[in-house]
Amino acid sequence: MMTVQHLATTNTVLLTIQMPAALEDDMADLLQQAGQVSGFSILKGEGMGETVRLVSPLERVLGRCDQRIVLITGEQEPLKTLLSKLAMQLRNPEIRYWLTPVIESGSLA
Repeated sequence: MMTVQHLATTNTVLLTIQMPAALEDDMADLLQQAGQVSGFSILKGEGMGETVRLVSPLERVLGRCDQRIVLITGEQEPLKTLLSKLAMQLRNPEIRYWLTPVIESGSLA
């Protein structure tokens, strides 16, 4: 029989970071060293639109660039502290982020 384990609290948020693919290793290293997150996911993505910088000839032809999306769930204040640390160590205007509330999360154990 499956049980649902609810893990979210009222302060749980999802931190999403969008960045150029070239920064993936640097970001992963910083997140692993930060000690403020128990885990994170990095997804492959493509950026499109006026604010996206197309670097390679292939990107200019396709009209989109290779990006990475980092997903981290946790408590809001520690993640804001993490963002401040990341901004000091990996300052780059092409790295964008947003925090969204998590209504519910858990595992299907």
